[in-house]
Amino acid sequence: MEDTIFRAYDVRGTVPDQLNTQVAYAVAKAYFEITPGSNFIIGYDMRESSLPFARAFAKAAQDMGRSLVSLGRTTTDMLYFGLGSKNFDGGIMITASHNPKHWNGIKLMGKGVVPIDMNQLRARYQENDLQVQEVDTEFSGEIQAVNYDKDFTDFILSLVDPTTFPALKVIVDAGNGMGGLHARKVFQLLPMIEVIEMYFEPNANFPHHQANPVVPSNTKELSQKVISENADLGIAFDGDGDRCVFVDENGNYVSPHIILAIFARFFLQRSPGAKIAYEYRNIYALDSVLKEYQGVGLPSKAGHSFFKELMHREGAIFGGESSAHYYFQDTFNADSGILPFLLIFQILGSEKKKLSELVNEFKYKFYSSGELNFILQSNKTVEEVYQALTDSFHPKSTTMPDGLVIEFDNWRLNARPSNTEPMVRINIEALSENQLEESITKVHEVMGDFAIYLGDSSYSTQEDLHSPLKDRYLKLLQNLWYTWNPHYILPIIDLYGDGWRKNSPPGEFASQYGKKKTRFHTYR
Repeated sequence: MEDTIFRAYDVRGTVPDQLNTQVAYAVAKAYFEITPGSNFIIGYDMRESSLPFARAFAKAAQDMGRSLVSLGRTTTDMLYFGLGSKNFDGGIMITASHNPKHWNGIKLMGKGVVPIDMNQLRARYQENDLQVQEVDTEFSGEIQAVNYDKDFTDFILSLVDPTTFPALKVIVDAGNGMGGLHARKVFQLLPMIEVIEMYFEPNANFPHHQANPVVPSNTKELSQKVISENADLGIAFDGDGDRCVFVDENGNYVSPHIILAIFARFFLQRSPGAKIAYEYRNIYALDSVLKEYQGVGLPSKAGHSFFKELMHREGAIFGGESSAHYYFQDTFNADSGILPFLLIFQILGSEKKKLSELVNEFKYKFYSSGELNFILQSNKTVEEVYQALTDSFHPKSTTMPDGLVIEFDNWRLNARPSNTEPMVRINIEALSENQLEESITKVHEVMGDFAIYLGDSSYSTQEDLHSPLKDRYLKLLQNLWYTWNPHYILPIIDLYGDGWRKNSPPGEFASQYGKKKTRFHTYR
């Protein structure tokens, strides 16, 4: 059994070649061996393989004398609630979140929603490898079911003051993931909120768009709906419901790092000097809030296990990532997909502002590139990228707290490998729009020697890059700003060869590949 499935903070891989019921049983056996206690809780998402994997965990629990109860199909934040509030010794969530349908994953927690040691899990898994390969993983019984829906909605609403909520019209896109499952039950208790639902039916094929709202292109339909319905804001969930992203009343995507700053201000206004956990991708907006309210910043590596462990240890009141994972002391230091939109409702009501007004306080002071995703060429390494970026810019300071961080007087850059996908992610911040554009252009020039630029998209495997030519061509049409910018020609040549030129009109470009007539669509 290969152990590449062990990531920095979960188990994740493709089904069935990397993850199957045999592997799930082996992971379960290792998990139960290293996690003290006898009472555990499990939940799973809508993927075809998720229930079989849960049953493999049930078989391992049975074989090892552990008690396991099931929430059934649920969200990750519901699993955290059950684990944290009902005093279980550990919790398991079977999900690959936003990854495509042929992926799955396993999030593993200990008592109190404390992350387990993934290195210890991996080592035990390797020790057990030969012992479990021939074990029967078929679970013949029924996993005891539990339902904490009412407890959860009562709990999450107790953390806010609904009497402050203004009357709002809200568009909610669940992305065919699990996020709509419990959000709907919360909204039903908020008569002042008019909700228009989008894609609430769980469907692991993700027929409308990838369930990853941090990618702005996945919120285009939501933005259009907000505008056409004259709504006050839009909300989009990820696949397992532990993240949500916002669109303002003008249909503009709201960067999660700005929401992080808005939430930090909310908590620090009530608890000046409190501790706030953050990671290194975007810090300017948050840093301004920390300085104004004497907050204590706690830097962390990106990833839910790192944040949970840090917040448990240091007593942080709140933490957040640019990936839209928001962690709250009140939710057992775990991330939640529901509490963030409830807090936004309360802030909008208390401050009597529109969402765009809250956002613009930071958006036009601190400029951000958003996440720039690059997949490395097969003969290049992350270390070579780090060296080239450092040599090209001659920064004021260079550190390696989580990937590469280079700092200047008026801009900064963080480059780091993804923990869940085979790519390098780069985030740039600047104190002026001109400086941001200049820095982005220079980064593309450097990265053109090492990697292929993916825009705001992501790929789950390098093999996904070898998609049909038609698909790659259509992808370019969706990113004309990138395709026809002379600074970005090198990644395009990497994909299509020297036959393409930046001044080639789309029809002429298509004809080079045997498409004599092309029907063009408008991608908005």
